[in-house]
Amino acid sequence: MHIEVFCDGASRGQGKKKIGEASCAVVVYKNRKKIAQFARGLGPRSNNEAEYEALIAGLLICSMADFVDPIIYTDSAVVANQVNGKWKCRNESLIPLLMTVEDIKDEFNFKLVQVDRSFVWEPDALANEFLDTLELRKGQITSAAKKVIQ
Repeated sequence: MHIEVFCDGASRGQGKKKIGEASCAVVVYKNRKKIAQFARGLGPRSNNEAEYEALIAGLLICSMADFVDPIIYTDSAVVANQVNGKWKCRNESLIPLLMTVEDIKDEFNFKLVQVDRSFVWEPDALANEFLDTLELRKGQITSAAKKVIQ
């Protein structure tokens, strides 16, 4: 059985001295056939936090489905290099996420590979679609609230 997991996280508003709304997404293939996809909102998070959350979601899906030795793809240099032990994690908000992955790694074997962004296009699209839909829904709530106030 050949399991491949494509992960991506997204965060909006970064670079503006604030942390933006974030989401993560995962697409799972078994023997080159898509068998699962998942996206979820995370609330205000950094992009690196969203990337870690995507990896954790992918690992949990594989673990619960008894998929052994998955190959997991991420475009995040930070996540891939920290998890693979090449870089130290010094960011306080990332330490608990790295610890979670390390705990899973103690019980569950997987290979994490950093790839070009274009390689994880499916979860990238899902994560951004989630954020687009969230933005629309928040806009609808704001509009409805303004009508009630008037």
